[in-house]
Amino acid sequence: MKKILKKNILINVKYFGIIFEKTNLISEKIIIKNNDISIIINQIVNKYNLNDISFQISHNFNIINLEEKLKVKDGDEIAFLPPFAGG
Repeated sequence: MKKILKKNILINVKYFGIIFEKTNLISEKIIIKNNDISIIINQIVNKYNLNDISFQISHNFNIINLEEKLKVKDGDEIAFLPPFAGG
């Protein structure tokens, strides 16, 4: 059974590199109804058709494993990070 949040949660989502180019957004604030980070990531991937792009996720400035069961809180930040080239 899904847990419904009693209070809306506002999070900040940032996009970098090719993901910024695809979304045409540097960042956006979104209101979520489910605080499970994997559900949020999937919703964003589907919204902007990011299925063909490789990326990592940062949650509050920490790279996370998408298999982790993380819950976001009001004011948290999620960043979509494409592979970066060094030079």
